[in-house]
Amino acid sequence: MKKIGILFGQERSFPQALAERINREGSGVVAEPALLGGIGLQTPKKYDLVLDRISQDIPFYRAALKKLSFDGTIVVNDPFWWSADDKFFNNVVAESVGVAVPKTVLLPSHEHPPDTTAASMTNLVFPLEWEEIFSCVGFPAYFKPYSGGGWKHVPGVRPRRVLRGVSGLRPARHDPPGGDRLPGVLPLLRSRGEGRAPHAVRPARAAREPLRA
Repeated sequence: MKKIGILFGQERSFPQALAERINREGSGVVAEPALLGGIGLQTPKKYDLVLDRISQDIPFYRAALKKLSFDGTIVVNDPFWWSADDKFFNNVVAESVGVAVPKTVLLPSHEHPPDTTAASMTNLVFPLEWEEIFSCVGFPAYFKPYSGGGWKHVPGVRPRRVLRGVSGLRPARHDPPGGDRLPGVLPLLRSRGEGRAPHAVRPARAAREPLRA
């Protein structure tokens, strides 16, 4: 009997409906919520396939799924791809094959990544060329974390707000303690005018007001 494990988070309707549908088919395959606890190097294979819908938010699941995959479990989506999967690289790949994407600029994070200091930023350009950056993406625009989902931390920015508060968009090496904490987050600036996804990023204290027409 083949076994499918469904790994999910807060959603309830789809995983349950999918498991019921698979089990109703009665074709030698059974589906159930995947249960992952402590996993050792010798933990035997439990599932033939795992459908993953949550590991992007839970590092423990990502590590566990790599072990399952190595042991022969088919994991959808590939847990090894996650390390290369971010919004900026996805845009690079999409544009290379002719998919329309928003104008996008990758920016350094607002605060120091963990275990770094100002001395770690030797090669970071400062100040950033804001006029050139906003000239490239245009307005209106959005700040958006380079990874993650759910439209969290996606403020819109308008020209006057940006020009008034451009010092608030400084890279981490000259920032005082405190402020928005986005460890390891690289901001992504995208124009709303092109492509299908009107996104951007939030590195520093970018505008938090709703974007107005």
